Amino acid sequence: MASDEEVAALKARIAELEAEVEQLRAAGQQAPADASHDEERGEFNPG
Repeated sequence: MASDEEVAALKARIAELEAEVEQLRAAGQQAPADASHDEERGEFNPG
């Protein structure tokens, strides 16, 4: 089981990556057309 510190570090990294995704979207970058994101389960499923 992950420690509280590990969980906090992972959550911080997730927030950083989400911010990076938003920046890329704002810059007009997009994931490949065959990629899909399952919001329900929070999983990324490449096409």
